[in-house]
Amino acid sequence: MKCASDSMSLTIQILVIITSYLATEAIMRFSVELRLPRYVKLGDHAELYCDYNVREDQLHRVEWLRNGKKLFQYVKGRTPPFRNFTIPGAELDLEKSNERQILLKNMQFESSGSYSCEVSTQTPIYTKPSNDHELLVIETQRDPPEVLIPKSAYQVGERLEVNCTSSPARPVADITWLVNGIPVKEDHLRFFHSRDRKRLTAQLSLVIMERDAGPKGRLELTCLSTIPAFRALEHSEYGDLKTTSITVDIEVPQSGSRADSWFVLLLTASLFIFLR
Repeated sequence: MKCASDSMSLTIQILVIITSYLATEAIMRFSVELRLPRYVKLGDHAELYCDYNVREDQLHRVEWLRNGKKLFQYVKGRTPPFRNFTIPGAELDLEKSNERQILLKNMQFESSGSYSCEVSTQTPIYTKPSNDHELLVIETQRDPPEVLIPKSAYQVGERLEVNCTSSPARPVADITWLVNGIPVKEDHLRFFHSRDRKRLTAQLSLVIMERDAGPKGRLELTCLSTIPAFRALEHSEYGDLKTTSITVDIEVPQSGSRADSWFVLLLTASLFIFLR
C-alpha cells in the first residue's frame, strides 16, 4: 500500500511540474507589439497602442517608455491603477489612456524619440517588451517648393540650369529632381542650405539631349520636397510631401536642316581639297 501511495504521489508531482512548465511556456510565448505613427506634426497628438495577448487573470503590469524612461504605468489591483510620469514635450490625456493605449497631446520636438511598451504577468512573474519604434515630431512645409528657371525654351545641346527651394520645415525637407518622371542622379545636382537650416535649394544642371524632348517636344521637370528623403526606399510613408512641376519646350533640329548642314560641310571640304 505504501509503494502504491508513493507512486501515486510521485505521479501527481510530475503532472504538476509538467502542467506548470507548459503554463509557463505558454505565458512566455505571448506577444507584445506597440503601434504608433512614425511622424507627428508639431502640436498634434499621437495614440500609442500596446497590443498584447495576455489573459486578464494573468496580467500584472503594463508600462509605456520613451528612450528607456517610464511615461505611463498600469498595475492591476493598485489604487489608483494608473500612474503618470513626466513626458518631455507632450501632455498625456488621462481620460483617453488605459491599460491598452495612451494619448499624447500637443507634441513638441522634445517628444521625439524611441518608444516601447512592456507587459508583465503575475503567475509566473515574467516581463516582455515590445520592439522599439521611432517617433519624429516634424514642422511641415506650408507651401510647395519654389522653382526658378531662366527661360521656358531650350535648344538641343544647350545647358539647362534650374533651382528648386523647399519651404521652411524641421527637419529640413529633402529635394529630389525628376526629369520626365525619372529621378536625377546626384552628379547633376548641387545643394545649398539656408542659414537657419530650414530650407534647402537643389540646383539641377544638365545638357539638353534630343531624347529629352519626347514626342511633344517638351521636357517635364518635377521637384519633390519630402520628409524623409525620397531616395530612402525603406520608408513606406512620408511625413510631408510637396511637389512642383514645370514643362520646358525643346527645339529639336529638323532632319532636313541636318542633311543640308552635312551637304554644306561636305561641299566646303571638297572645294578646300580641290583648291589645294
